[in-house]
Amino acid sequence: MKNTRVLLFGMMALMAFGSISFAEDTEGTEAYTLEALIEMAREKSQQDILNDFKIEFAQDDLDEAIEVAEFNAYSGGGRLETLFRMTKVHVDTFRAESALKLAQLQKEADEYLIVTEVHELVYDVKTMEMGVEAARTRLAQAKLSYEADEKRYELGIISLLDLNNSQNDYQTAQIDLMEAESDLRDATNQLKIKVGIDPSQPLELNVTVEQLPFNRTYSGDLAEGAIDKDRDLYSKYTDYFADKTLFELTDDAYEPFDKEYKIAYYDSEISRLAYEDAFSSFSTGLRGDFFNLDVLETRIKIQDLYLEIARKNDEIAGQKLALGMISEVERLGEEADYLEARQNRMQSIINYNMKVLELEEILID
Repeated sequence: MKNTRVLLFGMMALMAFGSISFAEDTEGTEAYTLEALIEMAREKSQQDILNDFKIEFAQDDLDEAIEVAEFNAYSGGGRLETLFRMTKVHVDTFRAESALKLAQLQKEADEYLIVTEVHELVYDVKTMEMGVEAARTRLAQAKLSYEADEKRYELGIISLLDLNNSQNDYQTAQIDLMEAESDLRDATNQLKIKVGIDPSQPLELNVTVEQLPFNRTYSGDLAEGAIDKDRDLYSKYTDYFADKTLFELTDDAYEPFDKEYKIAYYDSEISRLAYEDAFSSFSTGLRGDFFNLDVLETRIKIQDLYLEIARKNDEIAGQKLALGMISEVERLGEEADYLEARQNRMQSIINYNMKVLELEEILID
């Protein structure tokens, strides 16, 4: 039976990972939504197939444990022997049920991992796109400034040092733009590879970065309710429950000074402490996550204020330019500040959204 399972699992691994190919080229450039990209990443991964086999194997183990339990229910023997046998069968069945639950949780975790990874990659692309836009504006500003300084130098208005500094600023802006464009290409290619699009093909995103809704507040009940959603915590809980059940049986059958009693007691205590420690860490971490989420939301509000200030300054700069009160170089500076303020606000929203996705994995049914 086990050899058959290994063979089947190996065959599925080859099926899942040995037939990866890029998506077919389409006419024109298709604008992909976030939902479409997530679905494409799932199809490319094919991790669901492997997880379904793991679940099927775990279900087979549970069915076998149930059959053993039914058989033992009608087996003979003394009262104590029957009690021990039935308790062990009960614990074995519980462990098999737990293994099935853990396999199901692993599938859910892998599915959610794809969701978070695609979100992160899409966010990277959107951030880099705005970074390129800001870098181009900074370059245009530096170019105009350098050209103006060349004329000033020829007229003897500024020194050679001032001209060199202006040239350095221009060259730095060129380098910044090249680096921003390189970062955008890298981020775009990573996203294409993740979802199965040929890196040589164009990619257009139909995605708007908006703050994800999240209306929960922290309470101790959230940690209790998440026991069967967090894999590590659930595993610790099942170990504790099984050892506790075995100790309760031993407590009825042996005296405290007996070896069997001591072994069962220590096993139960060790698993209890491991579970309580895991639960305490989980609860503390969850409380910290909610606090961090509040901090991240506050940062978005702060960036909203900065963005509004930058927007007004950019608008005023445009009006001043039209009236001849400022130069094009100064106006471009305000425009670049506005673009960078938009980029900073977007990054604040992204940081918030990623924390929301992390919490939703264990809190949302």
